[in-house]
Amino acid sequence: LADGKTVAWGGFDGKRLVGTTRILLEVNPLSGLPLYWLAAGGGEITRDELRAAWERHISVLLVPAKSRYPADPAHPYGPCGAFMETLKTYKQDDVRGFIRLEE
Repeated sequence: LADGKTVAWGGFDGKRLVGTTRILLEVNPLSGLPLYWLAAGGGEITRDELRAAWERHISVLLVPAKSRYPADPAHPYGPCGAFMETLKTYKQDDVRGFIRLEE
């Protein structure tokens, strides 16, 4: 990251994708092969990755998992479910359970 010491395994550094998230969402689509985003969990990084995949018209599926130590006890499954509920303009993908942004 900016300090030159911190390793970014994934997610965002401000507005920029970093680490494996960048490889998966920016480099892999260049192969031309179908890409699906399966999100298991529900923390902020998972939510941000879901949003990034969605904005790139990649089909997404959330498998919620209850957090052992939730950041917000009122949301034991994290912010991903709330994000998924905001997705109104979508179509079902050919792969069962996945949805994608309607073009």
